[in-house]
Amino acid sequence: MSEIVGRAGVAQGTFYLYFPGKEALAGAFAEILSERFAELAAERTARSRSFDAALVRVFESAYEVAQEHRDIFMIANRGLELVEDHDEWMNRTAAAREWLEGFVRHWQEHGALDARMRPGVTARVLRDCLDRAAKTFVLNGDRNYGRDVAELLRRGLAPA
Repeated sequence: MSEIVGRAGVAQGTFYLYFPGKEALAGAFAEILSERFAELAAERTARSRSFDAALVRVFESAYEVAQEHRDIFMIANRGLELVEDHDEWMNRTAAAREWLEGFVRHWQEHGALDARMRPGVTARVLRDCLDRAAKTFVLNGDRNYGRDVAELLRRGLAPA
């Protein structure tokens, strides 16, 4: 805790006014990452003409956010394990999940994704894949895992 408040430049007492403990930081960090991912992914995919191109840009957005926030990424990535209130966690990470759900719906409407797929479930699976790919990128600098997962998603989500 001392290192966290020291790096933040605040007194430990001030920290506890805003966060009941270091576990609460995970939710705050996850919210920052979720909002930044939704913002960046929307910006990067806005002019995509194909699902394949858009999906590559989504993965690249996840890598960029993880790299931008490397110092908090791993803590936020474990956040659900650290928080006690699942509903609070879902609220804090809603921006990314809601954006991904809209992304899925958009490509379903354009015939690029199987219309039978439930957008909410598909968005959560996609989010899990992005989290794992970003973690692999941050820890190992490896983008191949994400490429392989993106290919699997392209094939699995395609219309029958």
